[in-house]
Amino acid sequence: MKATRLLGAAAAALGAVLVAGSGLLPPFPVHPDAMAYHGAAERLLAGDPLYPRTSPDDPIAYRYAPWFAFAFIPFASLGDAGMALWYAIVAFAALYVVIATFRLGGHAGLVLGLLALPTLGAVPGGNAGVPMLALLIATRLHPVGVGIAASLKVYPLLLVAGYVAERRWRDVALAIGTATVLWAPALAFDLSGYVTSPGGGGISLYAVHPLLWAAQDAILFGAVAWLALRRSRWTWLALAAAVPLVPPRIYLAGIGYFTAATQRINRTNRR
Repeated sequence: MKATRLLGAAAAALGAVLVAGSGLLPPFPVHPDAMAYHGAAERLLAGDPLYPRTSPDDPIAYRYAPWFAFAFIPFASLGDAGMALWYAIVAFAALYVVIATFRLGGHAGLVLGLLALPTLGAVPGGNAGVPMLALLIATRLHPVGVGIAASLKVYPLLLVAGYVAERRWRDVALAIGTATVLWAPALAFDLSGYVTSPGGGGISLYAVHPLLWAAQDAILFGAVAWLALRRSRWTWLALAAAVPLVPPRIYLAGIGYFTAATQRINRTNRR
């Protein structure tokens, strides 16, 4: 099985290099996700509204906390070189997610590792969700990491249910507090143009009908709450399955939540 993990890691590394390399060759492609971050940083520099009125499918639609737009200013200021650097970060984050999953070991690590390989396909999109997932895995779902993730995608805040199941109330407060602190500066901006609609694209029940998606989320929230209140050891795995399904658009990198959840469970069992 050790040889299998090494082969899987080698395949992941090769895939990441190929995907990242293809993104760095001219003509330089910029996906709408990366365009949203780039545009937000440019608007901050120009003094324009951070959250402009626009359609949900417009590349300039920015839905994240203000700190990320400020953090993206260096990438935007360096032009193509800056965006190449951002894509390199996303590529290394994807590589880390895949290798960390294979390193779980056993049959679970092999299966999850193979399922995590599509994470490499998310690199050309330049989506912040990939580094966010790498952060959650690297920190073993530390509450500060969860709070930072929630300032980007919001729905990772559901992970606090895992702390509730462990009765770690300080971690609950730290995760929520971190997300609140990072989101609070948004109140200083004009939020009248903030885009709340998910728009088109992606795969989920929302694309079929919003009511089906709402019913699905109600079931997921109820199941997670029930497990957490019962202090079930299955809460983290249930969250790993639920968090990627909760948003109205599902992306390929969601399997990484199982990696983070498994790491958390293993660490808890060693205590």
